[in-house]
Amino acid sequence: MTKEIPQATAEDAYKGEMTKLGKVVVLPDFFVDRVVKLGPMTSFVREITKKLRVGGGSIHGVEQIETKGGNAVNMAYALGRLDVRVNLITVSDGFASTILREAFSEVQSVELRVIRGKAGYTVALELEVNGRRANIMLSDLGETANFSSKLLTEDDWEEVRGADIVAVTNWATNRDGSELAHSVFNVCKRSNSRTFFAPADFSGRAIEFKEVVRNLLTT
Repeated sequence: MTKEIPQATAEDAYKGEMTKLGKVVVLPDFFVDRVVKLGPMTSFVREITKKLRVGGGSIHGVEQIETKGGNAVNMAYALGRLDVRVNLITVSDGFASTILREAFSEVQSVELRVIRGKAGYTVALELEVNGRRANIMLSDLGETANFSSKLLTEDDWEEVRGADIVAVTNWATNRDGSELAHSVFNVCKRSNSRTFFAPADFSGRAIEFKEVVRNLLTT
């Protein structure tokens, strides 16, 4: 009697393909995200107005979720779940580091390289406006706002030089993002690593974005 060999699941097959990427380095942003789920905007504004009239106070019964966030962190997590070897280089300390390490505790293929400094924090207000869901994000950028190549240690540079792919994310929120991408990608060019540039929402820096892309493509 012959035993039927089970077919590999689509997920297993996809993981097999993804591991062919080799080692990936991702940097630099990490945010602690608090999602506040609210009802209609008009009701929320009405409740706030009532509290302000009496000098403030609490609004109870508001569902909230706290989770990891940031382009680099989310990319590293997604790749890690597909068994890709990832080095995540980011900045955090204290309470935020606990959230970061807990989030990756079961993702064995991701190595965290955490530079001491303030993580980013975002409060996302989810509201209903004219029958549609919308969100407003209130962000404290932390050290992500000024993450330059000077923050990288020699060990970090070794990881960059040894990577098959290097991803620099969230340029739009990083005032030193152009310098960081240029410095990191120059090292990648010398070591023949592939590069990935994910700028995020650059609408407020559109002219500068065109310049940085031109520079990255020509150097």
